[in-house]
Amino acid sequence: MISQEFKLKNIRNLANIFMFVIFLLPVSFISGISSNYSFVLYPLVIIFFKSKVLIPNKLIIGSIVFYFILFMVSFFVNTEYNQFYVRRIVSFFIFMSIFCFLFINIDRNKLTAFKIAIVLYSLIYIIPNVITFFFAEASSLDVNLKAQFGSQRYGFIYIMAFWIIYLHRPKAFRWYFVSKYTLLVLLLIGILLTFSRSSIVSLLMSFIVYFIYESYINKKYMLERLKNISISIFIFICIFSFAYLVAPFLIEFFIDTFFLKIFEENTDGFDLFNENSSIGYRLYMFYKIVNFISISPFVGSGYLGVWVFFESLEGSAHNQYSDVIFRVGIFGFIIYMLLINRVVFYLHKYEQGLFFGFIAVLFYGLFHETFKLSHGAFLLSFLLALTFQKKLK
Repeated sequence: MISQEFKLKNIRNLANIFMFVIFLLPVSFISGISSNYSFVLYPLVIIFFKSKVLIPNKLIIGSIVFYFILFMVSFFVNTEYNQFYVRRIVSFFIFMSIFCFLFINIDRNKLTAFKIAIVLYSLIYIIPNVITFFFAEASSLDVNLKAQFGSQRYGFIYIMAFWIIYLHRPKAFRWYFVSKYTLLVLLLIGILLTFSRSSIVSLLMSFIVYFIYESYINKKYMLERLKNISISIFIFICIFSFAYLVAPFLIEFFIDTFFLKIFEENTDGFDLFNENSSIGYRLYMFYKIVNFISISPFVGSGYLGVWVFFESLEGSAHNQYSDVIFRVGIFGFIIYMLLINRVVFYLHKYEQGLFFGFIAVLFYGLFHETFKLSHGAFLLSFLLALTFQKKLK
């Protein structure tokens, strides 16, 4: 009997890992729009077979009710956008998908499967890219390969995987050190191969937060922590040196498109007054969003995206937070940030690896949408459920 229960438990764990990897896949069906919201089916299946629905706490119920009322009111306030009623309905359900895991129990096995899935998903994407990049005359590649290898859509997941591995403390085994730092090397190279400055900035900022935390807040085992940081910095330098020897283009890309341009004026990426530049476009969109919210502060656009500004009906805020406030208004944004804040405090107390990974994702959201994407919505949905259930079995 014990053996059979053990086998069933392992099968369930493997099934959860497999499904969570599927939920993280960035599938797009229409014009590159993130469309893999299959994770909303997972709670429905669990509820169907277990015939049990968890009732979330009052803050979650209140948030759901508020967002539903806002959805209904938006049809009477922003009447000029009622022609997009189908897209508004779809956007509403996509936004509300972050609450779906709150109706099922998140136990320790699901949490472990969640962490493994993030790492496994990252490696599935990174390893083929690493092999192709470093063994296909990488040293002679040009900037056009950014389109082949790079994408800001996956970077924050890779960084989450990095922190999960970096702060994982299993029982020591013979090859623990080698396997851990091999995975970290692969993940760091994968982060570089996103060719996204946002990935590098977010990783560095999360490291700064980690260093401050270990140096000034968590003074217990100070020397051991500083030793681990020093080892990681050394390995990080070795990776950069190795990458520069094998594929100098990879390192020169970030030097040319980020570090050097910080000190130059009117560059393509850093021209604040050029709508076609990276930062210029973000500031331009931020201005348009602020102007819109000043006119419709309570309802926002009623879940519609910034594409309503353009005749082509295409566009992106390139910022997770401005995207949310545009869609749901000021009060909807405050509720959203309160939920994020609860996740931060919970992870800080109970899940250090996920905490620093989540901090990196929050920094990432300053430059790109994160939780708006399907794999980001799955990430937030699981962490919200983990936070508001608090106790793991």
